[in-house]
Amino acid sequence: MSTKKRRTQTKRTQAKRPAKKTTARKVVSFRYAVLAGLSLLVFGLVLIGWEFYNTWRAQQAAASSVPISQLLNNNKDDNQSYISGVPVQIFIPSVAIDLKVIPGYYYQKSNSWTLTTDKAQWGTITKQPNDGGGMTFIYAHYRKGVFLKLPKIKPGEFAQIKTDKGHTFTYVFRSSTITTPTDTSIFAYQGDPILILQTCTGAWYQNRQLFLFDLVKVE
Repeated sequence: MSTKKRRTQTKRTQAKRPAKKTTARKVVSFRYAVLAGLSLLVFGLVLIGWEFYNTWRAQQAAASSVPISQLLNNNKDDNQSYISGVPVQIFIPSVAIDLKVIPGYYYQKSNSWTLTTDKAQWGTITKQPNDGGGMTFIYAHYRKGVFLKLPKIKPGEFAQIKTDKGHTFTYVFRSSTITTPTDTSIFAYQGDPILILQTCTGAWYQNRQLFLFDLVKVE
């Protein structure tokens, strides 16, 4: 091979080398980008998991292991209701809950309740807030802007229900418990006037957390 041909071949080889280096750098950069993306994804999943875990712990800490049927003092209701009304607003200052209340309807055929994403609902098959006796049942989604903060309530803190007649019923929180959607024992209650609030709980929101309040006063 002549000297001229060898020089030409050497130049071609040298010209190709930068292209290989550029390609290698792109591959390395791509790998780093993928690795960084996966790291961010894992970090995000860990944060979400931690948030769910903290929420679950808060719910469990607030709930009693005693069934709701044992928490209720189910004495026969011999009192006559003097003041009552349809609930239209619920206030729980200690956990920053201030919601409009609308009627909620139970469908026996499907064993389900009507449900909204931004309001609390009063179970129309239960008593209106009153000073005579029986159970008033109000429920809402476990989500931001509704009952998300409800599990943070502590015994001795208050909830207020305003009615369509302008009365305000004040209740004091006693305790809470976790049950299944098929537990209907609360609807047989016939004792002193109480308020029960309900929201979802569990890893898949498969259970129900009930919050029991006793009537303190009516204004």
